Amino acid sequence: MFGRNGRQACSRGVAVSMTLEKSKSLDFVVDQPLVVRPVNSVYQGSYQTRILSVDAYSLEIEVPREKGKLVLLPVGTLVSVAAEKAPGLDAFEAEVLDRRLTGRPSLTISRPDVIARVSRRETEQRGCRVLAVASGKGGVGKTVFSLNYGLALADLGYRVYLVDSDLGTANLDVLLNLEPRYNLSHVVQGEKGISEIVLQGPAGIHLVPGGSGIKQLADLSEWQFSRLIAAFNELTQQADVLILDTGAGISRNVTNFLAAADEIIVVSTPEPHAVMDAYALLKVLAGEGRHGGIKLVLNRAQDAREGLRVGARIRSVAKRYLGLEVSNLGFILEDGAVTKAVRSKVPLLLAFPNAPSSRCFRRLAAKGQKQAQGAKGRRTSFVDHLRRLFFGPRYRRDDTVGRDR
Repeated sequence: MFGRNGRQACSRGVAVSMTLEKSKSLDFVVDQPLVVRPVNSVYQGSYQTRILSVDAYSLEIEVPREKGKLVLLPVGTLVSVAAEKAPGLDAFEAEVLDRRLTGRPSLTISRPDVIARVSRRETEQRGCRVLAVASGKGGVGKTVFSLNYGLALADLGYRVYLVDSDLGTANLDVLLNLEPRYNLSHVVQGEKGISEIVLQGPAGIHLVPGGSGIKQLADLSEWQFSRLIAAFNELTQQADVLILDTGAGISRNVTNFLAAADEIIVVSTPEPHAVMDAYALLKVLAGEGRHGGIKLVLNRAQDAREGLRVGARIRSVAKRYLGLEVSNLGFILEDGAVTKAVRSKVPLLLAFPNAPSSRCFRRLAAKGQKQAQGAKGRRTSFVDHLRRLFFGPRYRRDDTVGRDR
């Protein structure tokens, strides 16, 4: 929220600068009705709400509803607000500064006599951050992690794109109860552009559906691979965070995506076989020369003690025998709410925002963002690194992305 002096503060991990304009004081009262129209491609239309509380710099309002469902506007969303009983004011532009789903769901928006502008300084300096989520084996909750970690980052105000890069058995769309007509295979074949296949998901996230038609990227022609590279380049220009939900295991397709990403998040569970498979993946990464930007998440930990203990053991063994520094991102507690959310095809953070596992995801997202702010700049661009990894020196970069010779 804002500092007491009203000059500068931080809203949920996003840099916020605020300027007070010299204008007459506007009178707002609790229970005053408002009509909110988001300036957002995901939510369209007007929504009824009311004021819950008022302070010098912001208004707390009820989360609007549509057909009984909460309209979860992300932090940073611009809205047009029509107010009643505000002398001399019919409508004003505002910004969502905070969002709370515990207790009484509410949004905090800027007052019309306060201009608040979200400026992602860290994002502007580094560009899009590419995260690759991986696991040594299937069944550890990698895709569920990718989805809810992305939602937690979106809740912090970032533009998040999820790429279902498990090209053989893509299933992020299933967890979101979406039915994509097109996927990456249509982009590769030149039938669709990347913007035509992107699906708008809940809470402001975007999904890029994978496709079983491009299981082996190494088999693509130069023209097809150029299409894929151009698509990824366009995504990195649109997103603050690009999350790659890779396939389980250590195939060449998976390890190339991992090597090209800024950060790798390895997901495991405390079970011995899952731990051994996670170590096998770390061993491959070390053999490929990757020695930075690797993080570990322990999923389905019975308690904090187990999550910390098993995670520490994996990181210690990786450092001792592989010379690999693996950062501790944290753990997700075992929680029956996760299974319920999967069965209902509603993301955990939306279906059960107060569940213990949901709190874990929000904590991990905040921690991951803090770690990213202190990280060094990218060694090379994601798309250039991906091009070199898959096709090596036979590709030379041209002036136009996606045109190689």
